[in-house]
Amino acid sequence: MDSTNDLIIGVLKNFSWEPVKAYALSLSRSGFKGTKLMCVNGINDELRHNLVVLGFTLVDFTEPEASFGWSFAVSRYAPAIDYVKKHLTELIYVICGDVRDLVFQTDPSVWLEKNMAPHRLLGCSEGVKICDEVTNDSWLQQVSGDDYLWVRKEEQLCSGTIAGDAEAMLALMSDIYDRSKKLTDNGFGRDQGLLNYILRLSPHKEISRVVKADESFALQGNWFVLNHYKDKWTTPQPRFDMSTGLAYPHDSDEPYAIMHQ
Repeated sequence: MDSTNDLIIGVLKNFSWEPVKAYALSLSRSGFKGTKLMCVNGINDELRHNLVVLGFTLVDFTEPEASFGWSFAVSRYAPAIDYVKKHLTELIYVICGDVRDLVFQTDPSVWLEKNMAPHRLLGCSEGVKICDEVTNDSWLQQVSGDDYLWVRKEEQLCSGTIAGDAEAMLALMSDIYDRSKKLTDNGFGRDQGLLNYILRLSPHKEISRVVKADESFALQGNWFVLNHYKDKWTTPQPRFDMSTGLAYPHDSDEPYAIMHQ
């Protein structure tokens, strides 16, 4: 595979440079050879300049009228979907994630090339089951209807780091966004509730798997750093090496490609 055809998407609205600095610099230093895309709305001149210097492709967007009043966590999917649609035939793997609380330790394309097949979508576990974490359990309940009781027993997935091949990612992001249009309340967390739900439904479930914290793709570090829900963790605590500044799965010398939260 040609990793120059991979895509990493970030979406920003009304941002300055400092909150984006760690993400932008770490991605630029990671060795990633694909397109570093930033969809932007209302960013300042310093941020725009620095992203261009670091080799990011910038796409300005305006939020769709229908999304006004929504949480940005939901409306941010619109420009990402538009870009992937336009470039679908050119792309191999797509990673879509948060920006402010995410850094790259290594080139994530390397891990995907080694570990994605035969699956086409990855959901990244937060290290607990949905039923053991009250906030995500509530988000799921608001979007899953009669399926709530069985889905809540699954691994809690993070919408701040999702990955897959371009076609599968386009279908997943479009499904999240289209289902959002039918919700009466699109407050914060609805996108994550929908991700946790629809990745367990056809056609996504047949081509996806959950990446846990004992694999070196992406660490969702929140509960592990804070030591919350320790008796409920579904994998052992990752290893944080203060001498290198890197984080690793508990029994591995391969650092995580992505550190989130």
